[in-house]
Amino acid sequence: MKLRRPSARLADVCWLPRFIDKARSVLDGTLLPEYLERFGDRRGMDGAFLRFFCLEKDAFVEAVRKSNGSDAAVAKWFYAQPGVTDEKVNDWNRLAPEFGKPGEPGFEAFQSVMRSMDKDAPYSGVESIFEVIEADESRFRESGPQG
Repeated sequence: MKLRRPSARLADVCWLPRFIDKARSVLDGTLLPEYLERFGDRRGMDGAFLRFFCLEKDAFVEAVRKSNGSDAAVAKWFYAQPGVTDEKVNDWNRLAPEFGKPGEPGFEAFQSVMRSMDKDAPYSGVESIFEVIEADESRFRESGPQG
């Protein structure tokens, strides 16, 4: 399993490539259990992404399945959804990387998660959900492929 970074963009939308990677891994049975239990969960970034763009998890996974591995096909489907506009994409790209920071959405949930994280992990100075994912998964990138 290889997931793109939270900040990676497809069709100028952050999180979209990562969520596609997760959906593909769900479909082929390779999504790690710790990711699978939270895939599309309304309390996490997947859920925030789905809610923000008024998407349903099952419809998204089906679009990924029908794409036959084409990111462009998923991006085309994504932009055809009624909850997706250029303005909302711009708002998402500004808001999503800030999730978990003081005064931003998800701050309390982020603090709760941080209290439960591995104390030996490299989280010094981490302030957002995107940053903690980057820090956590950088350990895997440094030691080889994920999964």
